[in-house]
Amino acid sequence: MKDKRVLAYKLARPDGWDFYTGKTINYRENIGKVIYPPQPNSTLGVCSSGVLHASKVPNDCFVGAKIPCSAYRVSGIPSCGDVTKWGFVELKVIREIIN
Repeated sequence: MKDKRVLAYKLARPDGWDFYTGKTINYRENIGKVIYPPQPNSTLGVCSSGVLHASKVPNDCFVGAKIPCSAYRVSGIPSCGDVTKWGFVELKVIREIIN
């Protein structure tokens, strides 16, 4: 399959930890690294614990997130998605945009 890597945006808590659990993934501590959901399963869909979701445009990140937050530029190959966001079974954290 051809590499369909995309750039996306991801929000996390101000301390870098994920909004979903607050203790699963620290995006800030993983800049430059590839991260994975605890139990990868893209068949569960984009809004599930089986994928890491990231948005195509920054404003679509606010579903399930809140201010204050930290923001990241990420990349990966989507395994599922919809019109506003993608789900990934692996995601590279490129850089922090704001904190």
